[in-house]
Amino acid sequence: MTSVTAAKPSPPRPSAIARPIRARTAATVELAGRDARAAGMLERDTSRRLAALRAAIEQGRRDGSITSTRDAGAPARFVNATIGGMRVSSQGGADRATLEAIAEVVMDALTH
Repeated sequence: MTSVTAAKPSPPRPSAIARPIRARTAATVELAGRDARAAGMLERDTSRRLAALRAAIEQGRRDGSITSTRDAGAPARFVNATIGGMRVSSQGGADRATLEAIAEVVMDALTH
């Protein structure tokens, strides 16, 4: 009796995962001004992201890696807005070096 082993499926490529997420995000943002449900989804997503960023900033302050003395909400909003801009830049063709340079500026802002 011959046994046949099924090949393991390869994991999806990050770009295959990111495309539907970007499309869903773009649609939600586009609809938020006209659709209460979309606005609620966007607000919940933003609130969760900002809470995670605030927590990371506060942890960074405790361990000394973040020296900014501003209320944690302000740098969290700055990082969140920068990430959005980096997404747009990436979709527009920005290369890795450009995106890393942007990230370095964000880190400088948090540590000075």
